[in-house]
Amino acid sequence: MLGDKWIPVKGLDDLLFPTQEGRPLSRGVVYNVIDRIIEVINHDERMNAKKENREPFVFDHFSSHTMRHTFTTRVLENGIPPKVVQELLGHSTITTTLDIYTHVLPETKAEEIKKIANLF
Repeated sequence: MLGDKWIPVKGLDDLLFPTQEGRPLSRGVVYNVIDRIIEVINHDERMNAKKENREPFVFDHFSSHTMRHTFTTRVLENGIPPKVVQELLGHSTITTTLDIYTHVLPETKAEEIKKIANLF
């Protein structure tokens, strides 16, 4: 829609958090926006908890990398093929994706052990 005013950096033309001109936002800007969102959510939660006479559940600071890691962990847990995840994340090799993101949760491990046990 911006036409010739849209000037993305070559190779970074499909960023999740671009400026209005298509350039990368600085890490500080992204962190500040996330922090402001967390502040609003925590404020609302504290107010609701007070009304409901309970302890609030508040978010700690987290980064955009935390969101990426959570997204990746959840899609892998839900059966999205690792090769698809690799392409979504832009990793050059499947090894990178598997080494970083395929930690096994205790519940998942127990379920898989049950499957193996049922083979015999």
